[in-house]
Amino acid sequence: MINFLETHHDISDVEDVSSLHIKKFIQYQKEIGNKPNYINTIIKSLRAFYSYLVNEEYVSLNAVSQFF
Repeated sequence: MINFLETHHDISDVEDVSSLHIKKFIQYQKEIGNKPNYINTIIKSLRAFYSYLVNEEYVSLNAVSQFF
């Protein structure tokens, strides 16, 4: 995801990631042919990561929960 955000959106800071960026990342995963089970694993990992970021106050909003 980091490489995708840096390459496609010039984002390197987690605070700059929006739910739209995450949605585009998931769409990209579908486009490159990753299987639904793999994509679901990515989504679960992102949910957990963003829950951590919110709990530790690195970000104020959970960008994943707004989208899923």
